[in-house]
Amino acid sequence: FDGFGIGGSFAKEDMSSAVKWVNEILPQEKPRHLLGIGEPEDLFMGVENGVDLFDCVAPTRLGRNGTLYTKRGKIIIMNKQFRDDFSPIEDDCGCYSCKNYTKAYIAHLFHGKEMLAGTLASTHNLYFIVNLVKNIRQSILDDNFFEFKEKFLKVHPNNETKSDTTQPQNPDGSYPQIPRWTDNSWLKEFLLRFVKQQYKRGEEIINKEALTFANIDADIT
Repeated sequence: FDGFGIGGSFAKEDMSSAVKWVNEILPQEKPRHLLGIGEPEDLFMGVENGVDLFDCVAPTRLGRNGTLYTKRGKIIIMNKQFRDDFSPIEDDCGCYSCKNYTKAYIAHLFHGKEMLAGTLASTHNLYFIVNLVKNIRQSILDDNFFEFKEKFLKVHPNNETKSDTTQPQNPDGSYPQIPRWTDNSWLKEFLLRFVKQQYKRGEEIINKEALTFANIDADIT
């Protein structure tokens, strides 16, 4: 396989252990993709246990329904408190929505059932998650992943599970190694092979359908 997908029916309480066990078995030189995981605290868990890639509908699904990510947790933009709040979703956020619109205006769009509401909210949520992963990557390169994790989770509440913000230790007292992600060549090679395979498969399907239509046309004539 070019890479491995990790998924299934994970209970929140067991997910960290299950992902850790799986990644201890999988080859380190292959990319490991954790399916359907997108909550900020779960991204830290996945990276800490050897995951390279993630996908999840949460940022856009939540965005379409008026729930926005912030460093201090999620906010529901349709709540009364935001109707007259003329500040951006987050003051230091660089996304298009925060640079150009206020909470009050986005709340107005949601109350008016405007399509732009979900677009702006989803844009912010996607930027938040992508930027968080960029910062996680940089913390690995700077050898301060656990400090960054603790700092982030201290102010980002998790209403579903308790996050362990302490740095785990090996039995000998040393700290586990976090994937460094210093070289992206494996990912580029993996994606290139995947695209080529999908393109070849598409060509085969098109040729097969063209042959079928040609045979039908021959039978008719």
